[in-house]
Amino acid sequence: MAGLRERLYTAWLLAAYYVKRLKIAIAYLLTLYAILAALIVASGRPLTISTIVSILTFSQPPRNELEGAACVVAMLINSSPLLGIFEFKMITPEEKARLKAKHMAGHVVVVGYSHLGARMCRALEAAGIPFVLVVSAREAEREEVRSMLGRGVPVIVGDPAQSSTLRDAGVDKARAVVVTVDDDTLNLMVAEKAKEINRGVRVVVRMFREELANIAVSSGFADEALSTSYLSFPMFVASCFVDVELVEGLVPIKAREGSRLVGLKLSEVEVSYGVTALALIRDGKVVRDPDARVSAGDVVLVVGAPDKIAAIA
Repeated sequence: MAGLRERLYTAWLLAAYYVKRLKIAIAYLLTLYAILAALIVASGRPLTISTIVSILTFSQPPRNELEGAACVVAMLINSSPLLGIFEFKMITPEEKARLKAKHMAGHVVVVGYSHLGARMCRALEAAGIPFVLVVSAREAEREEVRSMLGRGVPVIVGDPAQSSTLRDAGVDKARAVVVTVDDDTLNLMVAEKAKEINRGVRVVVRMFREELANIAVSSGFADEALSTSYLSFPMFVASCFVDVELVEGLVPIKAREGSRLVGLKLSEVEVSYGVTALALIRDGKVVRDPDARVSAGDVVLVVGAPDKIAAIA
């Protein structure tokens, strides 16, 4: 069913695209006919159907320069259908992706197909969360990226540090931008560009250096800047003494002022959003009482699928 909806949506976008192109083509032809009529009158010949047909069919050689110019315009008019057929046949999957991305809203933009970017794409696709992937020309050659493009996932190929590339990805109407490139400096540049385009978009940046992660947030370029080394070092320390196992879907959520979680009991969080609420952390203490209510500033530990977590926002 989802595949059918996807195909119908793509067909609608293509139809809208071709209707727009048809309007442009009609305006183009009307302009050419107006120029042809003006040249016919200026050449001294009567503006009749037979005159127009004779010039369009080149049945008579031009008698002066103005008629010669009219014949050139006639050639452009006669070649217009061929140009239209060529455009219809030559629209590429990349162009379809740009067309789809520009019509999306409330989606997630994933920048970069690093290991993290690949995991993000797989998780979003599995959860049915709409997203656009922005990749470099080198990344676009990867088999996984070509496969996503073939499945109808909007993949934008370009320099993510350019505002035009981010606009093609629909950042102006996106819900969030996740920057996963393996380059801290480039990640900061992309985050800044995204905020310039859409101040309200939520920008999450992966950083290797913790000090740059702090700069990204304090400067306002990012809402979240996650340092991979900072997040992973407790696991490395613990693994020196015990066996550790990563828990998929475990997310600590900061309940800020105005959050939907504020005021709910832990048990109500589970019922309302279909996640497992393990505990909340308040003033450095772990509270596991299911009747404990979430206050602003608490951290709520939940386990859930990405689409369930997204519903909490």
